[in-house]
Amino acid sequence: MSKITINQDLCSRCNSCVEVCPAEIFVSNKEDIPTVLDAVADKFCISCGHCVAICPKNAIDHKNFQEGRVTPIKQELIPSSDQTREMLRSIRSIREFKDRPVDKELIEEIIDVARFAPSSTNLQTTEYIVVQDKKVLNKIVDLTYSYLAKMSKLLHNRLISSL
Repeated sequence: MSKITINQDLCSRCNSCVEVCPAEIFVSNKEDIPTVLDAVADKFCISCGHCVAICPKNAIDHKNFQEGRVTPIKQELIPSSDQTREMLRSIRSIREFKDRPVDKELIEEIIDVARFAPSSTNLQTTEYIVVQDKKVLNKIVDLTYSYLAKMSKLLHNRLISSL
């Protein structure tokens, strides 16, 4: 049995699963009934969870996702193209920061949200290290500048850049 099944009694025939699957595991027949290509599903599914998240009727059962693990997509919260354009046009890089500590709860909230960022085949291998000690942070800054200076010299070295 495939790791992905569609409960046809719940399915609304919206075919969102067909549209969002990057591995093209879902197909729709003449009656707009989506089905899973069982022969390829287990081999090519990248376990991104898009099919489960997009289904408005919770009709898709994916063995890699326990119930409640995938947050459903709330269509009404997706920004319009105008809203997205305006956000991207008005966003700025912040390079100067206030000299005060950030609340631990806020840091944890940011990391919790960041874990939903896309990752290659949904491997979720990103780890975060929170540094709050100013001495340690300054040492990291110094080491980073030193490393980047060495890399800059290497990149400008004619012998190396000709490789």
